[in-house]
Amino acid sequence: MIKPSIPVNETERISSLNGYAIMDTLPEEDFDRIASLAAQILSTPVSCVSLVGNERQWFKSHIGTSITEAPRSLSFCAHAILNPNEVCVVPDSRQDKRFIGNPIVEGEPRIIFYAGAPLVNPDGHALGTLCVIDHKPHHPTKRQIEALRALSNQTVTLIELRKSLIELKGVNAELAKDLKRKSTLLKDVHHRVNNHLQIINSILRMECNDEEEERIRLIFKDAQSKITSIALIHDKMYRTGEIGIDSIEQHLSSLINDMVELYAVKNITTDIKVEKLSLNLDTIVPLGLLINELISNALKYAFVGLDAGRLTVHLSLIDDDKCELIIGDNGIGMPKERTGDRYDRLGSELVQIFSEQLGGTLERLSGTGTMFKLIFNKNIE
Repeated sequence: MIKPSIPVNETERISSLNGYAIMDTLPEEDFDRIASLAAQILSTPVSCVSLVGNERQWFKSHIGTSITEAPRSLSFCAHAILNPNEVCVVPDSRQDKRFIGNPIVEGEPRIIFYAGAPLVNPDGHALGTLCVIDHKPHHPTKRQIEALRALSNQTVTLIELRKSLIELKGVNAELAKDLKRKSTLLKDVHHRVNNHLQIINSILRMECNDEEEERIRLIFKDAQSKITSIALIHDKMYRTGEIGIDSIEQHLSSLINDMVELYAVKNITTDIKVEKLSLNLDTIVPLGLLINELISNALKYAFVGLDAGRLTVHLSLIDDDKCELIIGDNGIGMPKERTGDRYDRLGSELVQIFSEQLGGTLERLSGTGTMFKLIFNKNIE
């Protein structure tokens, strides 16, 4: 076993990492989604967003493992950050002199295959890696490695955005009495967030266009649709400066039309009916993402073998505090047995998470195709 060396810019690197105030923070869904996507693309059971500190590496996201940190002296990621411009690939650690005799190779968690793409910030410092792990050897393709690199770039974008939002909160505390300056600053941040989301979407689009395997193309398209949902909200907020969304029907129409175009499903009509109501940001974000999940599933599976189809989205206010969403399709219906695919399971879990965030109850309706009814709180505090 060879202990990892210390980078020549270690002092500056640690200072840069500390500046993000991200070590030992709570889990965040955006990081978990990227880690899950990396595991899907590389077909591994474990993936992590790893940050390398002075004496330890700590996982901002850890998919497929309960381990949250490890000594830096044993860390694969500490080796990976020594070459910030390369993805570190270890097909079989038992054959690599750097890791022969390493306790985490011979014992738990038994890391045999490792691939880590360094998280390099705009100053050129490798903060850690987006890495995938398996307990058996792997020989990843060039396309898989490039996809891992692209996802590591997105992870850095999220870290930068997170820092910007933390800085914004500090500024807001100082500018609480100056509403005009606060509004201008909010619009500027939302504009920058929207630009970053568009950049991520462009990267995913290029990767999708170059990818030959249909399963991975669908994964990229699903990621694009989620980012589109969030980008539409930020675009509305940038243009109007409003925190709530009062033009829900226009927002949902834009979202669904973009998704139909993204999945290239022909002869699809939409039945969108929305009462005039206003929802705050804490409600519209999980609601938009839930609608995104259900509509994307319909566009992928509901109309296979059919010449045409219809998507239905009805949103209404049922009392002062509750809303009702009817959403679905007139397609071939859900299969009696699930495929067991991990990405399909992730989609179902996300729908459940978004329902819980809305304080809602989701049920499937009987009849032709696949229809759901969601009763949820109008505005989440």
